[in-house]
Amino acid sequence: MGDSTGIVYKPQFHLIQLAPMECIASCVMTALGMKGQVPEWYLLDYWNINYFFKVLVSSKKSMNLKNLKTIYGVEVAFRKTTPEELTHRFAAGGLALLDCKASRLPFFPSSMLSYDDSGFTHSILLCGFREEDRCFLVADPVAGYEGWVPEEVLLQAGVYKGQLYVHMLHFTEPAPTHTHQELFRYAARNNRDYFETEDARSGRNALLSFTRDIGVLLQDNPSRLPEWIGQNILTVTSIITMRKKVWEALRRLNVIPEEDEQDVSGLFNDIVKQWTRFNYLLVKLKINPSPGLLASLMAKNEDIVQSECTFLYRLSELGGK
Repeated sequence: MGDSTGIVYKPQFHLIQLAPMECIASCVMTALGMKGQVPEWYLLDYWNINYFFKVLVSSKKSMNLKNLKTIYGVEVAFRKTTPEELTHRFAAGGLALLDCKASRLPFFPSSMLSYDDSGFTHSILLCGFREEDRCFLVADPVAGYEGWVPEEVLLQAGVYKGQLYVHMLHFTEPAPTHTHQELFRYAARNNRDYFETEDARSGRNALLSFTRDIGVLLQDNPSRLPEWIGQNILTVTSIITMRKKVWEALRRLNVIPEEDEQDVSGLFNDIVKQWTRFNYLLVKLKINPSPGLLASLMAKNEDIVQSECTFLYRLSELGGK
């Protein structure tokens, strides 16, 4: 395959593509895989829901620094840097994440730019620097791209246009060791606490903020509803996907007692059904906005919150055993 420099490039990385809007987690997990770590542990305490720029997403507000430090021993520093400094960091085994605008990346598919104008930024992984033509080795799991990209292209694509601000990932050796029971307990506690946050735009409150905004638009500006709801239909699909990935990561620790697994799996399956129904109601509301459908959506919102609370508290109880 050819990269953006026109030179034939042979892929060398295993890119982990999670879901739309999950660029940070996809990059971090790809980086962890490069370093021989267990990438899926990054998802253990990733049971999130947030409401950014009027869009429901499963991603965190920022990189899961606590997880990286506690589970993997990875130090993260946000800093302004230069290609020369990054060269030294790469040589020492470091990697870097660059926040950018996806629309400014020549390799990013135009079909995936639905949220670029909504205020969302994109993250890519920087893995190396080639001095002779001043190109960075880039991995973008969401776009399915890896290859060499000229420095000036990334400088223009970056959020801090013309400047190189990155999150540096420093991998300590040896990495921390944990039992699977310790990991499960840590994740179960965090997931419960994240969902119970008092933040009006996160956890259980995110859905309330979302349905409240639908009501306001339905009354004040119904013509805007179809496009806005359409964006959220796509991201709710991603939320369902990420719920499944988090649950699979937790299950693969193999610490849930056999006598409890069927019960807990049933609780999780109920959550998936509730979210699927929620998305179906969104589709109907997009086609035919009405107060009656909004009432049904709000009721389903309450069902989801109750189902998720029951599930997360059950996991927390099992983590304490």
